[in-house]
Amino acid sequence: MPKIRYLAASIYRRKSDGTVIVQPMARHPIGASADFGIPTEIMPQDFDRRIVPAVLNALQKYHIQVFDPALAKKFSDEEHAEFIREHDCVDVRLNEDNRVVRVVPCFPTEGGTASRKHHTISFSEDDITEKLPGALRASFTALERG
Repeated sequence: MPKIRYLAASIYRRKSDGTVIVQPMARHPIGASADFGIPTEIMPQDFDRRIVPAVLNALQKYHIQVFDPALAKKFSDEEHAEFIREHDCVDVRLNEDNRVVRVVPCFPTEGGTASRKHHTISFSEDDITEKLPGALRASFTALERG
């Protein structure tokens, strides 16, 4: 089966104040995607105006950035657990073959997060400007409800 080529970004929402953090990703040397690069913070009142350009910018960095462990943020187990508790996470992926965007809420689990298929929202890349803000809101709402 051929490998699916995609672009990816992590979108975090700070539970305490609703600030959204758009985190670029890069391919980790072990083959997985990993948060890497300078994030963009978006205040709640700027969400509608800034979210689509910020996500598109982060997605474009996926194959351009080279993951460097020396430059990557490092968290202790406690720091990682605290970050997971304080933030909701949604992954955004753009399939490079069929140009479909997938918005996937990451539900907390012991030691990390996991997706649930029935919460994934998919749409054409052509509809990203119109559909991404609502898809992210729906995903964050699903995470709030558990």
